[in-house]
Amino acid sequence: MDFSFTDEQRMWRDTVYNFMDREFPRDVLRKHDQSREFPEELYRKMAQQG
Repeated sequence: MDFSFTDEQRMWRDTVYNFMDREFPRDVLRKHDQSREFPEELYRKMAQQG
């Protein structure tokens, strides 16, 4: 059985990774996580992307 991603799944993964790197880098996420703040701006931007 082949458990590797399909082309469509790889495209989706790359889209999400690129969005997160561009809009909400790890250091920003880490700050939100440490302060236990809900990153509303991230979810708004994600919603705009569909």
